[in-house]
Amino acid sequence: MTVLVRTRARARTQRARPVTPPRWGTLNTWPTRYGVCRRRLVVLAPGSSAADARRWRLAAESPWISAVVATLVLVLTASTLGATAALVLAVVSSACGFLLVRRLTRRVRHGARELTICTGMTPEPLPSPSADLLLWELVARLHSADEALRAGRITSAQHELAWGEAWELLPPR
Repeated sequence: MTVLVRTRARARTQRARPVTPPRWGTLNTWPTRYGVCRRRLVVLAPGSSAADARRWRLAAESPWISAVVATLVLVLTASTLGATAALVLAVVSSACGFLLVRRLTRRVRHGARELTICTGMTPEPLPSPSADLLLWELVARLHSADEALRAGRITSAQHELAWGEAWELLPPR
């Protein structure tokens, strides 16, 4: 998957440069109810390949993929098999696909470490500020290591060392 990045500083006439997603994991930010913002940093085990990172993203999207497959199977087979048989086939095919993805991503999922922070107006006590600072410090380290690797200032071994240090700072699952 290639993501296109366009910054405001770039002119509209310039082409966006393709950026490959990082191998080290993901950072997701999403709003929840009542003004709370959730941030989830997932760092895969050092040495994970680009294929492992793709598997991780596939595992994150597998419920949506299963829902689309079930809908397609239901729509395409309802007229020929009948509603009940089509529904059973849709559920079985969706469950099989979901279980296959879980099986393919087992090693990647068990090696990953994550940190989830919720900030905002919550009735429960907020996480310590040090946890939020840790998240942003790790993200800054990983992104600066990515940029240094792309620019050729560090080798891939040094990049993996920075990745491993970030992974070690996260709590194990």
